[in-house]
Amino acid sequence: EDGIEVVSVQGNTPAARAGLQRGDIIVSIDGRAATDVGVLTKTYASAPPVTAWVLTVQRGLKRQTVALEKR
Repeated sequence: EDGIEVVSVQGNTPAARAGLQRGDIIVSIDGRAATDVGVLTKTYASAPPVTAWVLTVQRGLKRQTVALEKR
């Protein structure tokens, strides 16, 4: 599967609140293909508080949409 694999999720983080789990594959971010974890990390770090992204996540055979919010 193309995308960014979630390798761990720490408790009480934006990823945990979004419902991300270890092994999930982030397929897209706001409708754009998710291909580079470095770009994702840099974008998140530089975003102001109260920013949200819509992620499409593949978990097993199921795709779902979640909101990742930076508080």
